[in-house]
Amino acid sequence: AAVVCMNSPVYNKHWKHEETCLMASSAMEMMEPTRRLITDSKLRYELVTNAQEYVMNHRGEKELKMEWNHVING
Repeated sequence: AAVVCMNSPVYNKHWKHEETCLMASSAMEMMEPTRRLITDSKLRYELVTNAQEYVMNHRGEKELKMEWNHVING
């Protein structure tokens, strides 16, 4: 699925606006990117394709294990 998320450090670490998702700066601004996804099938396809590739290459078990080990073990 194509994603609309808040423009915040939680998401900015891994996701890129207009590359793997669309970001909004506030709850009120969520409408415009959502409308874009509804009306632009090419944009939806590109975001989903890029996000899937990113997840396969950078968010697998190995990477998540390293991140969580760092959090748990300091």
